[in-house]
Amino acid sequence: MFCMDIKQLCVMKGDPRLPKQEGNEHNALADARWNKECWDFLQAIDHRAWEQKYNDGFDAGYAAHQEEEAMREPFNDL
Repeated sequence: MFCMDIKQLCVMKGDPRLPKQEGNEHNALADARWNKECWDFLQAIDHRAWEQKYNDGFDAGYAAHQEEEAMREPFNDL
């Protein structure tokens, strides 16, 4: 089974920079601790602030799309 729950949560929270993982040697226990640290870090991010940022960006993007569609409208009959 393959799961990307930490990466998915990271993207949902605005893709912040995760805590640095110490060392470069594979160590399952150290990796598990780092995963827990990342999860706790992401859970601490205020979800309401992210929702506001996301919704503002979505609204602006949608408005730009609507303007672009309106500009194309006269050419749809050609």
